[in-house]
Amino acid sequence: MNFFYFFGFGYFDKLHFLYNLLLLPFFILGVIFSRHMRKGESGCNVLNHRTWRQSQIGQLCFVMLGFSLLVGGIVISIIGMTTVFVPTDLLFFELNREDLNVFDPKLIPLIAHDRAGFGGALLSEGFLLLCISLWGFREGEKWIWWTFFIGGLPGFTAGIGTHFHIGYTDFVHLLPAYFLVVLYIVGLVYSFNYLHHCQTSKSKF
Repeated sequence: MNFFYFFGFGYFDKLHFLYNLLLLPFFILGVIFSRHMRKGESGCNVLNHRTWRQSQIGQLCFVMLGFSLLVGGIVISIIGMTTVFVPTDLLFFELNREDLNVFDPKLIPLIAHDRAGFGGALLSEGFLLLCISLWGFREGEKWIWWTFFIGGLPGFTAGIGTHFHIGYTDFVHLLPAYFLVVLYIVGLVYSFNYLHHCQTSKSKF
């Protein structure tokens, strides 16, 4: 999808194309070899114990996180293919579009390429996270918790850390990211016990 975004501003990155071309066979093989997989057990226990009730908060956080990334990816993709910038971007630059075009006519297409690519990545990640949160959230499946943890850590660290590194710390611009971090942390905390352990006996409500 990202490649179609890039064509809109006339900048096609051959290196990105090669990178995705190398990943495509693995994606196709994964789809082929997993098409006959059957649904696993629903969990170690069917009781609504205390750990399960806590996990519902964690699962809700990850569902909200996945949906937010999905919507955010769509919005950023549209911005990348149309206006390219949000108002806080131009305030940070202390320049307008005309100034950037005078400086280098290829600069805006390059930024549009980056922004549209970022939007496409968020869209894909949001859809994947939403699917795992809705249909893969099962008791004792610790790999799910580690997937959430390891998958989110570099994204949030790089995404927010880069803004602080370059001094682009506008609160309104970063507010959605802060909101997602809260969902991420709360989701990890409240789902930890449920995804790491199986309740084999009935516990009190």
